[in-house]
Amino acid sequence: MQTCKPNQENKPNPCVHPQTGFTLVELLVVIAIIGMLVGLLLPAVQMAREAARKMQCQNNEKQIGIAMASFEATNGGFPANHIGMTDTTQPNFVRLLPYMEAQNIVDLFHEDQPIYASVNEAFRMTPPPCLTCPSAPGGNTRSVVVNTAQGNSAAGSGAYKGGVSDYITYHKCVVCNDGKVYTPALGKPSASNLVFIRTYKDGLSNTINYHEHAGLPFKYWKGRETGELGSESSKFSWISGCSTPAGNSAPANKVASWYYVPDSSADGWSFGPISLGSPAGKSGRLLNITNTSSPPYSFHNGGVHALFGDGSVQFVNEMVLPTIYQYMTAKDDKSGVDPETGANMTGWTANWKNKTTGSYPDGTH
Repeated sequence: MQTCKPNQENKPNPCVHPQTGFTLVELLVVIAIIGMLVGLLLPAVQMAREAARKMQCQNNEKQIGIAMASFEATNGGFPANHIGMTDTTQPNFVRLLPYMEAQNIVDLFHEDQPIYASVNEAFRMTPPPCLTCPSAPGGNTRSVVVNTAQGNSAAGSGAYKGGVSDYITYHKCVVCNDGKVYTPALGKPSASNLVFIRTYKDGLSNTINYHEHAGLPFKYWKGRETGELGSESSKFSWISGCSTPAGNSAPANKVASWYYVPDSSADGWSFGPISLGSPAGKSGRLLNITNTSSPPYSFHNGGVHALFGDGSVQFVNEMVLPTIYQYMTAKDDKSGVDPETGANMTGWTANWKNKTTGSYPDGTH
């Protein structure tokens, strides 16, 4: 047995064990490995979060669809799109509140006072949760200016603020690149302020009632914020809620819808009218370029959600043919576009070619 003796010759003492631990190099290697793992994990976490937000957005539109169906069953028709909220009229989302399980928001509204009164500010600034896309920056705290110029208040009330909606509908008319004018699903308000199912000539399952138009009042161009919305902002409050068509009000000299086309300016895209037969029509794009001129816009990668008249929700490819998308927003074009096929139609198929002229509906060959 070895006997421990005092170390008198500066030799290693067998009774004293050397200290163990990480060297600086080993520690740096471990930190580098952890950093690499975190770098690999974060994108996956972000993708998972966006997938959850995208699913919630889809669920939002389904809730709107359920409310629309309940409203129709009770009143005999869908609520017609209405521009503005006055002392005697209410827009569609306000009319849908009782069918959205939003009695708490209804209770905020003092019907004995005009909408622009200070006592109704809490109501104006409280859109139902299902009107806010979780992917849109700013959440439900965003607001737009509602003004008398858009018919959103009683005469002389001046401007006031209202919360925004990330889901809107077309109004006026839908102008496709075939040079014809079609009727949007919810249209202008009628005498009864109802839209009847029988007016959906293409069928409820083939006609879009609402689509995403997210991010307001901030303007976005291909995902980048470029400013704040100006004079048209009142159209997009949840207490006014409408959208001009992604095209002109009526065809003039066979100038069709306004598309985004490849160009040397504006980050590769420009916004302008495309005449029938124009080569640009073949490569035009309508979705997810900007939210400033009423086309569909979302913060989801690759497309936008659209709510059809039957309550179904489709995710529409952002590269969909503009004419096809506009056919899906019109209820009387008689094109019979299947929503699942149309939502992913990025090029014309042979069955769309006119046998007489040899051209497709947008005038291209």
